Amino acid sequence: MPVGAPQDASRSHALLTRQRINVLAVLLAVPMALGLSASVRRALTPSIPTIDTRLDPNTASAALLDLLPGVGPAIASRIVASRNRHGLFQSAVDLQRVQGIGARTAARLTPMLRFPADP
Repeated sequence: MPVGAPQDASRSHALLTRQRINVLAVLLAVPMALGLSASVRRALTPSIPTIDTRLDPNTASAALLDLLPGVGPAIASRIVASRNRHGLFQSAVDLQRVQGIGARTAARLTPMLRFPADP
């Protein structure tokens, strides 16, 4: 390998990275510069996929449910028992059938949970 080759490779990588950043900047700036509407800009802007990190109380183990704020091991095991005895939870309101979960707790947990009816 010739002397200076790793340094040349590093420079080439930095140049490619800058070129990619410049291309992305153009992709984001052109729709705005053209005066396109916000909806058209959104359609032309590359989207970043999202991952749904909400927990499904219908499939989660007691150990996972125990990680939710305000849900300890006792309530987590009651959620699993209720699910097994009475069937799936369709919404956060259904969680209120579990002893120890009231309206406030269900409301607080809602953003962290996903249910079959959720999009």
